[in-house]
Amino acid sequence: MAVDLSKMLEKRREVLGKDDKFLAKFDDTEFWIVAQELAPRSHRERLAEIQADVEDEVLTPFEGEDAVIEQYLGDQSDDFRTMCDEANVDPFEALNMALSEHNKEVRRNPTQRSSRNTRRR
Repeated sequence: MAVDLSKMLEKRREVLGKDDKFLAKFDDTEFWIVAQELAPRSHRERLAEIQADVEDEVLTPFEGEDAVIEQYLGDQSDDFRTMCDEANVDPFEALNMALSEHNKEVRRNPTQRSSRNTRRR
């Protein structure tokens, strides 16, 4: 039996409700975070560049963390950091928690249909 990768990817996109992002809520604010399993190779390449820049001391560790947040959240990065600051939580750790929960959900149920409440409008 052949694995149909096209169907698997289509199903993952359907589950997410958005092509390559998953929804994370912080209070009543919705944030769309890049889903690692559907991100293009350029996403991983950029993360590797950030890591290399931190190791080469081109970026400080905090600048590297901010760059990672921007890579995952794009235009919503500043709002995410602001909400984290107001909640007195490190934004990099909050992002890691969201990614970890998403990854657990993908492993638990990789093809669960998203509800209307989680689909992007």
